[in-house]
Amino acid sequence: MTLEEASKRFGVDLDKLKNYEKNGLLTPIEILASGEKQYTEEEVRKIGVIGSLLKAGLAYEDIRQYLSQSNSGTENTEEILRILRQHRYNLLENIHEKQRLLDEIDYLIDDMRKKFCKGKRKD
Repeated sequence: MTLEEASKRFGVDLDKLKNYEKNGLLTPIEILASGEKQYTEEEVRKIGVIGSLLKAGLAYEDIRQYLSQSNSGTENTEEILRILRQHRYNLLENIHEKQRLLDEIDYLIDDMRKKFCKGKRKD
């Protein structure tokens, strides 16, 4: 499968896939005489995982390490788990902070309603 085919199949921008390849996250199985690169089915299945890990804030190096580790089971398993756990913790902290801010905004909305909307219909 080519990157163009993978782009259409998974609905991921072709430039994004080329960037994944450029950064060592996707590796072609062969390069045809035409210069077109071919990828295995297994390789293109990584696209969703890569996108999720990037959105979670992992660096390319950490993702490369994760992908390598998930395929080989080498001695760096604990380091990969540590990195993933740290990113998980960071995401949870971010969620909690957003929830705190949301609660504060809700309080301010309620306070404004009480002060200025007396007798008026509430939303």
